[in-house]
Amino acid sequence: IMAYYGTNSVIAQAHWAAHWSGDGYFSLKQSFGCSSVTKVANGHYRLTFSSTLSDDYYVVCGSMSAENSSSGSDTNVVRGSNGFHVHTHGTSSCDVIFAYGSYSSGNGYANHGEHMGVCVIAN
Repeated sequence: IMAYYGTNSVIAQAHWAAHWSGDGYFSLKQSFGCSSVTKVANGHYRLTFSSTLSDDYYVVCGSMSAENSSSGSDTNVVRGSNGFHVHTHGTSSCDVIFAYGSYSSGNGYANHGEHMGVCVIAN
């Protein structure tokens, strides 16, 4: 169930994969309303909007796939948008962080989700 207020227009959205070391764990699959989507660091991504907004009155929703486990099986799966948050919120871009998108074996997880997506919605 989603509550609607005003137009709830989609300003921008993007979907990427982060699972091949050959592409630096970042491969943009598709986007809308973004002039670019870049990887800042593992798990940290920047969406630059196609047009500068008149204000930053928007909400950012994010999700991550469930291909996450320490063993490679689905017995220890970390599901949903675990640890997702907006790091920077501006009129020309926003930075988002997926906490389990670090690809660090030091924390017990070698693979932290393959597909990630973001939707920016304004009133």
